[in-house]
Amino acid sequence: MQTTATLIAELQGIAEPAEVDKVRRFFKGGDPETEVMGVPIGKVFPVARRFATLGLDHVETLLDDRRYEVPHGRRGDSRRPWTREAGKRDEKALIRFLTANRDRLPKPTMTAASKRLPPPVRERLRSRR
Repeated sequence: MQTTATLIAELQGIAEPAEVDKVRRFFKGGDPETEVMGVPIGKVFPVARRFATLGLDHVETLLDDRRYEVPHGRRGDSRRPWTREAGKRDEKALIRFLTANRDRLPKPTMTAASKRLPPPVRERLRSRR
């Protein structure tokens, strides 16, 4: 069963303590609470792809995690499969999620996700960024 705990456990399983400093170079946030596990992003995405069908509630949990690599697990790849799946299942839930988290999601994620939505909704989301 796919859960956030399983995704996090898989990331911890491939974490390399020797890579922490290298991965930390890519962390641009100013949050001193953020931890780096030592999983290069190139290794995060293959794990994340297997979790593309996680529900939006799980994705929100990933966004809240303080480890640098975990929120990247929400992406999967450049096509953001979780947004495709969520849009197919429940468009209104996707709209609520994007609206509530638009300041926490990177612009490419918002763009990919909004492509699943009707143009008027897309414009409303864009205008609020």
